[in-house]
Amino acid sequence: LTTEALGAAFRKSTQFRQLTQESEPGVAGSGSATPGTPSSIGSRDSLKGGVKLTSRFAQKQYGETYARSFAEQMRLLLERQWRLTVRDTTFVGSRESQSIFMGLVIGSLFNNLGLEDFGLKIGVALYAAIFLAFSNFAEIPIAVELKNVVFKQTAAGFYSTYAYACAVAVVTLPLILIVVGIFGTLLYWIVGLADDVGRYFFFLLMLYGTSLAMSVIFRCIAFVAPNMEIAQVFAGPTASI
Repeated sequence: LTTEALGAAFRKSTQFRQLTQESEPGVAGSGSATPGTPSSIGSRDSLKGGVKLTSRFAQKQYGETYARSFAEQMRLLLERQWRLTVRDTTFVGSRESQSIFMGLVIGSLFNNLGLEDFGLKIGVALYAAIFLAFSNFAEIPIAVELKNVVFKQTAAGFYSTYAYACAVAVVTLPLILIVVGIFGTLLYWIVGLADDVGRYFFFLLMLYGTSLAMSVIFRCIAFVAPNMEIAQVFAGPTASI
């Protein structure tokens, strides 16, 4: 059985004739209408580039920008992004270890500040926000490494850019929550900030929002910049602003 024999058998099949009819312009029978006329608008047979799409498969495959719905895109992208994040144990472990180490070091330098040390407390809060902002610098090489794949898949219609951005942001949420929870908790209670649960959670919320925003910004810079060197050059001033 040769390739030529298989091709000849396929060309004689009903499936080949059906596909040929679907790809021929104007194949619709007596009820066809000119594209753009009132009779053709809202009809079941959609037109794509002047080609009549008669079957449900053809309409799904060629009549829409994406073959899957937005919910299905999100499900698949969340699964993929979660696997990519979890299996990178070096990245996840280093972020958590860094939070524990820096929380203990900075907390010990400003241990048990008094009520009169208001300026130092403001400085500690500012330093905490800056530290968490720059700790997301590690997102740049990851995004630079993946962006060519993402560009190719979005151009091929695998998924939309919006779905990919949402999936990455959602998967990043728990990692940032863990990092901020460890660092913020150690720093808050060792430094001796206000002994109030509401203020404690507000402090964590402020750090969480800052870290999440900088993570998204660094990824955007990595996708816009032509290479990693230029992305790193622009990331520093952006974080300072």
